[in-house]
Amino acid sequence: MKTVISFNLPTDLNQYLRDIAHQERQTISEILRQMIVDHRDNNDPSHKIKIIDDRIEELKEQQKQLSYQRDYLKDRIEDK
Repeated sequence: MKTVISFNLPTDLNQYLRDIAHQERQTISEILRQMIVDHRDNNDPSHKIKIIDDRIEELKEQQKQLSYQRDYLKDRIEDK
């Protein structure tokens, strides 16, 4: 089932889409469809959660390394 959507674009955006369509050898509707899919994929909440979880893990590892360095430097200062 197809849905037809109509909207007006500013001239510069219209030209931009035409240029992309020409370069990619696709229709403007295919370009818009791909942009919508890319936007949807990039805004997937589970993907964002995974990115945040990965970042948290990186920061925990960095915190461990910094704690180790701090303890090492404390011991060196106390030894002097």
